[in-house]
Amino acid sequence: MSSSSAFSLDHLSPSEQLCYVHCNFCDTVLAVSVPCSSLFKTVTVRCGHCTNLLSVNMRGLLLPTCS
Repeated sequence: MSSSSAFSLDHLSPSEQLCYVHCNFCDTVLAVSVPCSSLFKTVTVRCGHCTNLLSVNMRGLLLPTCS
């Protein structure tokens, strides 16, 4: 996984999905490139602003919640 404040879609591989993750510690939104093989897993993301480690359930980001 990679994150950057100036993430470019030119660097996104066809086998990756761009996801946005919110760091609750420093209130930063991270653009994270996730391999398609990990889209239904829980992944660890390090915030590039505060270096906090986030455990992110990618399935929760991709699938809508039932209301």
